[in-house]
Amino acid sequence: MIDRERAAVSGLSPLSEWMFATVFWSAALAILALALGLLPLPIEKLPAPRWLIGVAALLFIAAGFAPQAARWGASSWKTRAVGAGVLWPLAIVLNYIAFGSGNRMFSSSVAVAGSVVQRGVMPESGGRVLFACFAVALDVWVLAVAAKWLRRNKD
Repeated sequence: MIDRERAAVSGLSPLSEWMFATVFWSAALAILALALGLLPLPIEKLPAPRWLIGVAALLFIAAGFAPQAARWGASSWKTRAVGAGVLWPLAIVLNYIAFGSGNRMFSSSVAVAGSVVQRGVMPESGGRVLFACFAVALDVWVLAVAAKWLRRNKD
């Protein structure tokens, strides 16, 4: 039997919430296995450093809790932990793409009414600048959330 009140908050039945979580947590385990070198992939084939891949795994772990967080309420410490678990790893990844060492390859496309009309390669500097804008905006957001949390929990 579906708990209708619970489904109304998250939009999912309890079974669907757990299926959602299982998919994300399974992906997180695979990503973590890659980061720890447990999968037989040569290090030179990895698109990023192992530590960054591990950070991405944390994002997937936190994202698996998203449907449950909807019903915990915005003021719950569990919901805040899920938010931090998504925002901080995402900020780290965006900052690495924008400011980290190594070459980057970016593509661009232009879509009109849902159809791609132009596709091409974006210069590395343009892609880094674009990612830097999003990275800095996310950094400011993360710092603002952390400052608000620290002020609220000063005692």
